[in-house]
Amino acid sequence: MSLWGSLFTAVKGGANEAAEKAADANAVRILDQQVRDADAALIRAQTDLAGLMGKAKLSRDKVADLEQKYARDMAVVERAVEQGQDALAQELADRIAILEGELERERRSFGELSSKEVQLRESVTQIRQKIQAMRREIDTVKVTESVQKAQAAIVSHGAGAVSTLSNAAASLQRLKEKQAGRAAQFEAANKLEEIQSGGDLDRRLASAGLLEGPGSGASILARVKARANPALAAPEGSSSRLAIAAPDPSRSTG
Repeated sequence: MSLWGSLFTAVKGGANEAAEKAADANAVRILDQQVRDADAALIRAQTDLAGLMGKAKLSRDKVADLEQKYARDMAVVERAVEQGQDALAQELADRIAILEGELERERRSFGELSSKEVQLRESVTQIRQKIQAMRREIDTVKVTESVQKAQAAIVSHGAGAVSTLSNAAASLQRLKEKQAGRAAQFEAANKLEEIQSGGDLDRRLASAGLLEGPGSGASILARVKARANPALAAPEGSSSRLAIAAPDPSRSTG
């Protein structure tokens, strides 16, 4: 295929795709228009059917009237023949002949109208059924289209939500790591400050029992009582032990 032929084929294919996309995008609108056109055709068919039914009724009534006249004239011509009134019988027979021709034509016309009426009735019924079926199909298409659009929106929003949650989780993890890093920095800074101020050494000495800790409530009360009464400051029994241990002056002189 030549270059120009290939280009023409590509352009034609693109035009067909564009036309198909446009048709698909307006499918529901086209179906609605088709239903409206079918409704208009149905109304015209019903109008035609009503007119045909009116003509058939008139033809049927005329046939009935002609048949009644024919039966009456036949009865009269028979009586005229019986009474020997041949001249009147002949005139009446001529009229009956004309009546027979008219009755035959009217019966034939009524038969044709009746046949057309039946055909048109069937056509109207078929058109009505097709319109109803098309309406049901359009309703189904509309509902399906709405449901699929909702599903597409849910899928789209769901994918976006998953992506958003994933990004949020990653951001939260990064924030936790930053907070943990800052907490470690603060702890190291406090540790360094404690070492520089000697607080760390005091803490380790106190922990080893080498530093005297703060007094208890009982020791504080004992110090207060000792200041108020010095005699109470010596432990019980200490004075008697001092008296026994002291040397006797009388023995030293003797």
